[in-house]
Amino acid sequence: MKIQLRGVTAFYGVGNGEHAADQPSVVFIHGSGMDHTVWLMPARHFARLGYNVVALDLPGHGGSEGPALTSIDAMSDWVSELLGALEITQAAVVGHSMGSLIALDFAARYPANTRSLALLGTSTPMAVSDVLLDCLLYTSPSPRDVEESR
Repeated sequence: MKIQLRGVTAFYGVGNGEHAADQPSVVFIHGSGMDHTVWLMPARHFARLGYNVVALDLPGHGGSEGPALTSIDAMSDWVSELLGALEITQAAVVGHSMGSLIALDFAARYPANTRSLALLGTSTPMAVSDVLLDCLLYTSPSPRDVEESR
C-alpha cells in the first residue's frame, strides 16, 4: 500500500488484510537496511487473525521514498505520523534490531498510541559490527571489499 507522507510516498504491507476501524492494529518496524519483506509471514499471520497490519518501509528503504532518516527520534516521529495518517490511534508495536530501538522510543514518547511492545534483536547501546560500518564507506561495496575488511 502507498500513502503520501511529508510530500513523498511511504510504503507499507498489510499482510493481505483489510483495514477496519474496529480491528486491533499491529505495526512492524524493520531493521537498518531492510524493508517490510522481513515481516511477510508474521504480517500474514496477524492479518488472518483479524488485525490491521502495517509492515512499514522506513524512508529511503524498500518502497518508501525520501532520504533515510538519521536518528531514532526522527524515525519514531515518522512512525507516529504514518499511523496518524492511517487513522490508527493505538497499536501493538513490533521492532527488530534498529526497528526495536524505534519501537522502544515510540512507546516511551507516544505511550497512548502503544497497546503493547515486542522487541527482537535488541540491545542498547546497539553495537554495529565494523564490517557493516566499513560498508557504509562505499556506495556499493563488492563482496571482495567486504571480505577483505574482515
